[in-house]
Amino acid sequence: MLAPRRRSQLASHPKLTSDLKRLIGTRSHNAVMPIVFYRINGRRLYGRVAAILLGGVTAGSIDLGSAYLINGGSVGSILQTIAGGLLAERALSGGATTAALGAFLQEFMGVLIAAIYVLGCRFLPALARRWVISSLAYGVVIFLVMNYVVLPLCAWRYWPHFSVRTFSENLAAMLLFGLIVGYFAQRAESHRLDPV
Repeated sequence: MLAPRRRSQLASHPKLTSDLKRLIGTRSHNAVMPIVFYRINGRRLYGRVAAILLGGVTAGSIDLGSAYLINGGSVGSILQTIAGGLLAERALSGGATTAALGAFLQEFMGVLIAAIYVLGCRFLPALARRWVISSLAYGVVIFLVMNYVVLPLCAWRYWPHFSVRTFSENLAAMLLFGLIVGYFAQRAESHRLDPV
């Protein structure tokens, strides 16, 4: 059972709904505790997990569309090229199987990149408070890491060579990626309840 002082603190919390405040004001341990712990502790975890998944999949999917607009070709060939990060040239002759692998890798990378930012917000709250400038800066970091670390180290062993146009287009795509991730991250942080 919650101590009277603790119930009073919880009931006066500014971010709790009136229904939850009413329940906290009661003395029923079973009625109060599951809701309190879900709302205060569970909501934060749920919000971050949702931000990672939604931000990562949304950004990854839009990034795939950006690659199609920038490079042309078919979506299947772009997905096979992504799979080539593991399989190199073998991916280009793998048909739907390697395209599916490429789709998985694209979304997995999107979720991983989103997870780094969302979890970073926990330790650097300014990333969520100033999410636009922070996520644009993160987009630059994504651009640099993907092009000058991941691509040279993957199975393609590729070092990118950009024209001014392709540099601008690819950087813009990563800035958009960062903004999408930052948007979902700040929503997760701004909609969670702080513990009292």
